[in-house]
Amino acid sequence: MQRDEPIVKETDMTRLRFWLALLLVVFIAPALAGKPVDRPTNMSEKAFEKVRGNPHEMVDLIVTYHVRPDASSRARIEHAGGALRRSFESIPGHAIRVPAHAAVSLARNPNVAYVTVDAPISALAVEGAQSPTELYPDAANLAYTGQGVGIAVVDSGYKSHSDLSGSVKGTFSLVGNKADDQYGHGNHVIGMIAGDGSGQGHFKGLAPGADVYAVRALDDLGEGLTSDVIGGLDWAIQMMVALDIRVVNISLGHPVYEPAAQDPLVQAVEAVWDAGIVVVVSAGNDGQNGFGTITSPGNSPRVITVGSASHYSDGDPYNDIVSTYSSLGPTAGDHYVKPDLLAPGNKVIATEAARGYLMKTYPEREVTAPGDRNSDYFVMSGTSMSAAMVTGAVALMLEKEPGLNPDTVKARLMRSARKPDMGSPFSTGAGVLDVAAALEETGYTNFAPSPKAYRQGGATVSATIGDGFADATYANNDGSQPWSGKWNEANDDGSPLTGNVRIENARLFMDNKDGGSLESISRSADLSGVTSATLSFVLDSFGEGGLDLVAVEVSDNGGTSFTTLEVLEIVGTPGGLRTYNLGSSIIFNNQFVVRFRIVQGLAATTQFIGFDEVQLSALSDDGTGAVGFDNTGMTWGGEEWSQAIIWSDAIIWGDAIIWGDAILWSDAILWGDGLLWSDAILWGDAILWGDAIIWGDAIIWGDAILWGDSTFARNMALAQAAIWGD
Repeated sequence: MQRDEPIVKETDMTRLRFWLALLLVVFIAPALAGKPVDRPTNMSEKAFEKVRGNPHEMVDLIVTYHVRPDASSRARIEHAGGALRRSFESIPGHAIRVPAHAAVSLARNPNVAYVTVDAPISALAVEGAQSPTELYPDAANLAYTGQGVGIAVVDSGYKSHSDLSGSVKGTFSLVGNKADDQYGHGNHVIGMIAGDGSGQGHFKGLAPGADVYAVRALDDLGEGLTSDVIGGLDWAIQMMVALDIRVVNISLGHPVYEPAAQDPLVQAVEAVWDAGIVVVVSAGNDGQNGFGTITSPGNSPRVITVGSASHYSDGDPYNDIVSTYSSLGPTAGDHYVKPDLLAPGNKVIATEAARGYLMKTYPEREVTAPGDRNSDYFVMSGTSMSAAMVTGAVALMLEKEPGLNPDTVKARLMRSARKPDMGSPFSTGAGVLDVAAALEETGYTNFAPSPKAYRQGGATVSATIGDGFADATYANNDGSQPWSGKWNEANDDGSPLTGNVRIENARLFMDNKDGGSLESISRSADLSGVTSATLSFVLDSFGEGGLDLVAVEVSDNGGTSFTTLEVLEIVGTPGGLRTYNLGSSIIFNNQFVVRFRIVQGLAATTQFIGFDEVQLSALSDDGTGAVGFDNTGMTWGGEEWSQAIIWSDAIIWGDAIIWGDAILWSDAILWGDGLLWSDAILWGDAILWGDAIIWGDAIIWGDAILWGDSTFARNMALAQAAIWGD
């Protein structure tokens, strides 16, 4: 007799499913949720901090790619439960909104270059007098008004005003459907640049003949997102020919969250600059928090970053002082010398936006023009106003010489700036804007990046750190100095003899034959005290197809994050020696890492890539030098852009007031832990900054011989006083 098979009743199956689900919820899910997740090296700390919270919370991020993203990138975002908020033209990237739990896996996609927050951004004005033409009375007598020069003002929009009706030629909004300025900051900035005074003839901008296009990226409270600002920059590039846009003013910013080379807003302003448009940005209003407070995108070495000077109306230009709120350099992490120059930004009168937020919130700051019954003007302070002042001056320069490139404009502004008897290069830059002098400059340059601060002045010492892979070991040291450790594999077997990453025939080989995780290999070196360095290697590739992309990357923070020097497209890439100048890519310290990483490859390929004679060639000083500035490649009419040309040896550099430990170089103020990427390593300790060794008056700074007499004490005391900050 055949026995029936046992039957599991439906009710029993339902009960079984219930208990399995309960087991998952009570025991397994918490264990998985508690598993620590490492921050991807291409994700900013700020973004990682944001996504580590509630895994189901939607987060706003900006993602940049090695190559311009296609439809598959959007599909991945949507598959992860996210949405594409905006695509960019100026940079290869997206603004996205995704569940926090999906962000890390998106960052680990090999096509993704960097992931950071879509940072909140705000107008850079403080609660506040004189109008621009009162601050620069000679401007009214100049032959130029900025006639026909197109200026895009990326801000809070534009609201109708009698002084601006002839200047504002068009609007574009990234916030809502209208570009109306409901905040008041945009109208004030536009009035400083191009207000014509037609309403009453008194308060005018520097360039009343300019053609202004108001690009709204901030909301009714003066707040917005980085992605909206990048969208405004995209618009400026798209319309530059049709509208003859020559200048972009950005009087807004956000704190620095990553190195400039990885900051999407910095990448966007530099794309505008490279398109031939002058970009003027504000330095930030965080100066009372000390050095290293320049905001993004003012940390870009390419664009013109403007700080604020508080101006006495006594006719003495040397009575200018640095406004107490004006952000100070050097830039966080990268140590670029910023601001580039100062311009008056304190208690400036310009056009208001009727019934806007600022007018309603601070009615006491409204101003009525002489002979006028209406209060159509407003007093504001901040580096926003300073940037607008420089933008107006740039319009005059471009009317006089329409063919000037952005770098020449920047160089002329810095070279002609008044060298004030105050502050330090990290507060004043090259000096205070001098409109008439800038118009008289005649030099030209094709490259004028802001320099980096570093050590200089001692005897030059050269060193090499290399590996020729003569022995099949990851510990070869073939230079005058050793590496800090061995080569370290990732996603492979760790052996120099086997695996997808290995040493073979005196070469370092990489392939992805197994189609598994994308492999990489890295090695550390100590570049402390180095002033310049290059990375070089001999490249070989073999086979066809398959191993598509390999990234050459460096890090100055021990591998926490990397800067991509080049993504090698193996098919068609010629072999031979490849050399990279590291001066603009990293900070030289003892946390340097070089990495070769497969970023795209197919399984079962017969192709592989070979690296040979990997070498770091470095120059440093012997520790007896002073702080200096890296002006490599920056020339002025064939003459190197030296301290004597731009920075003025006797006026700006001073002696013990500037260079004394307590004022500028104190660890806690500028170089302390957590404030800069280099974490106090770059600037050393007692050897470089010790009181008596380098900074003593008589040893290097010799009172009268080199630096000349000055009245620093008086002016520094004034600069410390919070006279103009409110």
